[in-house]
Amino acid sequence: MPDQAAQPADTKSRAWRYTRLVVILLIAGVLVALIGWGLGRRPAAYRRAGRFPLYMDKGGDLLLGCGITPCLTGFCVREDAFVFILRDWETGKARWQVSDITIPYADPKKSAISWTPEGEFHAAVSPDGHFFVAAAAEDATLRVRTWRDGTSQGEAALSLPSLLPKGRKAQVQHLLAGVTDGGRCFVVFDLITRAKPTINHAFAIEGNDVIAHYSGPRVPHFSPDGNTVLYRDTLARVVIDGKALRFADPVTVPDIKYRGVGAGSVAVTEDGSIYRLSGKHTLMKGFTCDTVTISGRYALLCKGNISRAVELKTGSFWEIDVPRENQGGDVTEDGRHILALFATKPGSLTGLLRNAVSEQQNHFIALYANPNRLCAWMRIDPLRPTSWWPSPDGRAVAITTERECLLYRW
Repeated sequence: MPDQAAQPADTKSRAWRYTRLVVILLIAGVLVALIGWGLGRRPAAYRRAGRFPLYMDKGGDLLLGCGITPCLTGFCVREDAFVFILRDWETGKARWQVSDITIPYADPKKSAISWTPEGEFHAAVSPDGHFFVAAAAEDATLRVRTWRDGTSQGEAALSLPSLLPKGRKAQVQHLLAGVTDGGRCFVVFDLITRAKPTINHAFAIEGNDVIAHYSGPRVPHFSPDGNTVLYRDTLARVVIDGKALRFADPVTVPDIKYRGVGAGSVAVTEDGSIYRLSGKHTLMKGFTCDTVTISGRYALLCKGNISRAVELKTGSFWEIDVPRENQGGDVTEDGRHILALFATKPGSLTGLLRNAVSEQQNHFIALYANPNRLCAWMRIDPLRPTSWWPSPDGRAVAITTERECLLYRW
């Protein structure tokens, strides 16, 4: 007969083995989850995704800042003197190209208008990357052409002698052109004569038509959406009254160096103060404004090792603590990432990273996501960069050197 007393003990043994197996499997699952979480938190390295030629003026490129302009749909690269290509953020594939731009020779002895190097040509891209504008000198005429996705939308001709008293001569300086997402262009320049003080002129243009004009002693700086203007110490709303370009509902802004005019009737100054036409200002004491996004929606403010992404319309923000010497950076167009630039002194790194770099000051770019999570990083000293611009979602960065534009992704 089987031993009846041994059966409960055998049952208990099987139950214990089952319980132990379950515990082991649970522990293994937790360990796998922790390893996966740790790998997910580990910052990625940027990988090069494209390489493109870059044309630079002798003076450091007077046309598109540092040779490229970041947009929502890509980044516009000046690849030759008058060749501009919008490339996407994924692979750098060309979305559209503008290459039919010329500047005819103008003999200053036969014309009432002379042109300085910074007064004869300027180009710009809309924040969404669909419109492109180029203002170019031709004898005594300023021709303003607009393209949409590489297709010409029209040309307006501004006869500059008509802006002067009869018989007077003038010189054009500080030519600036801009275009909104809707295709409206704003062209601003100075006319300098011997007899009178400098007069600034601004024109609003749509296709072939000059729709409004402003002249006065103050240089207007238009917001990316074209609805707001900042001139010297005044922020105002842009109004087109017949053929006149007027500025309404003015708000006084301290005469401090400004960093940008943002969308939503906002101006931000170098000291980190945000001024609004509504009168509800935001003052962030101790911070300085480093950059404003091309859309004018966000700005990066810095204070010591703290970098703060600020939504200009509301003043809401989030911030990161940069690990070493904070040297500014950019906010992505979605407002969810900060591309930080920081430097390390000799001996300030430890472990494997210290062994990988030389004992000099090293510069890095690092992408942080809200809230304060490091996503990707790269040492940039070997590239000798002149500028760097993040994509709207933070997944890519376009870096310029003296001769080329490099696209990196992670």
